[in-house]
Amino acid sequence: MHIYNLELFTVLLYKPAQTIRLAREKKSMNQQEFAQHLGKTQSVLSRYENGKVNPPNEIYMHCMHIISEEKTTSTIEQLINKVYLLDEEQYSQLRNALCILIDKCLNTSKVYEK
Repeated sequence: MHIYNLELFTVLLYKPAQTIRLAREKKSMNQQEFAQHLGKTQSVLSRYENGKVNPPNEIYMHCMHIISEEKTTSTIEQLINKVYLLDEEQYSQLRNALCILIDKCLNTSKVYEK
């Protein structure tokens, strides 16, 4: 049975604002505390979380690392089901790319089409 960090795959589907908020919540910090952790002001962090300003790459990557540190694991079947939930047309390219990635991870010739 293949085990993957579903949280890490899921974070790739989030917008930067969602990633920042999720990382802060994982740290169980309020905006003021997390802003200080990032070396930013609370008002800047608020703009990141509200999607008014995109965070710099260093901040975004740091938040992705915080999220990926979580020890939540899932089976490949659960991961595939999560990918299938991306049924809106705007996610079709992402869904196809994730299916290819899953297929390569499994090293099989299966094709996951919706």
